[in-house]
Amino acid sequence: MSYLYPRLLPHDAKRLLARLERAAQEGKNLRPVLTSNFHPKLDWPATGGAPVSESHMVDLRHAMIDEVGDQTCADHRARREFDVGAGLVLLRWFEADGPANAADYDVWPFLSLIVMPDLAVNRFPLSGGEGGLQSERFLAGRRNVFYRAYLRALVLGDVIRDPDMELYEDELVGLIDRNLSMDHRLTRAIAREIANIPKDGNRRTRVRNGLKAIQYEMRVTDINSLSERALQEIIRGSLNRCG
Repeated sequence: MSYLYPRLLPHDAKRLLARLERAAQEGKNLRPVLTSNFHPKLDWPATGGAPVSESHMVDLRHAMIDEVGDQTCADHRARREFDVGAGLVLLRWFEADGPANAADYDVWPFLSLIVMPDLAVNRFPLSGGEGGLQSERFLAGRRNVFYRAYLRALVLGDVIRDPDMELYEDELVGLIDRNLSMDHRLTRAIAREIANIPKDGNRRTRVRNGLKAIQYEMRVTDINSLSERALQEIIRGSLNRCG
């Protein structure tokens, strides 16, 4: 069933973020704001449809906790597992609840500040222990803690769960934030090839320059007409030329 999700508009999101930050600094228990109508400042689109219910959001929280746990991500491995698990949960969730909801930037602060603020802080805790929260991880935008995970799952699919497919953060940003991500087959093929590059000191430069070369190739070659083998050969050649 497709639901109608509310939006948390920027000025209200910033107020809730400031409140969440104070609570985290004071060591308070960070609880979701799952009350009747969630929050008085929510903006409900006038497009018709069944408004999503509190109980449905509780179900999302439970699905997320079952996948990623409810503890602070203490190291790189835990952070990667959170991102992968959260992304795949949200991908399945919005396939059922309507991808149009996921496409609205202002839906994501609703999830990170009202439905799952504790989980968001587990992934991106206070900087320096008692410092502030990274605002871009909680507000609207591609760097929102849950939206970035969702986008990676949407573009890369189950490829991101493969333990042999570990990518650096800047490599993921390069794949998702460039127009390469519009072609999911291409992006997944690039991810597979990058994962085969040794993790030495030259890898980041090789990938950065290789992505630029692939973007140029897209302008002169009909990528969609290529077989899987031919596509992989072009990607491998672009990355090797930049080594």
